[in-house]
Amino acid sequence: MNIDNVLVYLDDALLYLIKKKAKAHYSDDIWHIRYHWPRIKAELCEQLITGTFVFSPCRIVEYKPNKYLHTFRTQDMLVLKALALALNKVLPKSALCYSWKGHGGVTKTLKEINDTEKSRFFTKTDVADYYATIDHHQLCKMLSSHIQDNKLWRVIYNALKNHNREIGVPRGSPLSHVIGNFYLHELDSKFEQRESQHYFRYMDDILLLADKKGALRRGIKTVKQDFNQLNVKWAIHKSFIGKTCEHNIVFLGQSLFGNRESKKEVY
Repeated sequence: MNIDNVLVYLDDALLYLIKKKAKAHYSDDIWHIRYHWPRIKAELCEQLITGTFVFSPCRIVEYKPNKYLHTFRTQDMLVLKALALALNKVLPKSALCYSWKGHGGVTKTLKEINDTEKSRFFTKTDVADYYATIDHHQLCKMLSSHIQDNKLWRVIYNALKNHNREIGVPRGSPLSHVIGNFYLHELDSKFEQRESQHYFRYMDDILLLADKKGALRRGIKTVKQDFNQLNVKWAIHKSFIGKTCEHNIVFLGQSLFGNRESKKEVY
């Protein structure tokens, strides 16, 4: 993959932003970009090819206590979206990660969980502050086998650093969803060949089912080992281990495995 793979998605990125900002105020710069798109596109291509494109600092908004949303100028969003579309095309995708576009989303995740042969034991967890703790060094190491172009590396590096942090990806960036899906890909791959464990991932939400305690323990050990290698933390306060017959498991907002009234609720 090289910088040319990003350039071909600039028009698609513009269409994405036109839909996203369909009701934007008349002073929003999306209208200027739409009107002058041929010239602006040519300038963007030249800047990306020559390595002179610079992201503006993003604006950070605290929408919940210790939860932050990042906003970007429209031109930066164009490049981030084009980069996301290009990466989405070349990065490997496991069928066990349902948050990739085209993998069925929440609806398919829940359907396949319910269609799975009933298991006696379960664990559910996620990553504590997932987007904020993605390690740039680990991410670049994982991307290195898919990217060989220095010009493209420059764009990716600047996209990761434009919120002035050494770790984490900005929530609100079109690129973050692709990175979030890909960052745990190696963990997905380890469960693809396992028959004693049923593994489901939606971004950083993970559900693991098994019919035997030993199989569940081995699965949990694998998840924790991969989390440690990636420098992310198991969200202890959101993690539960138990028997499916004793708990009403709530995963991705929906109750699983039976009668809500007769079981303890596990969120």
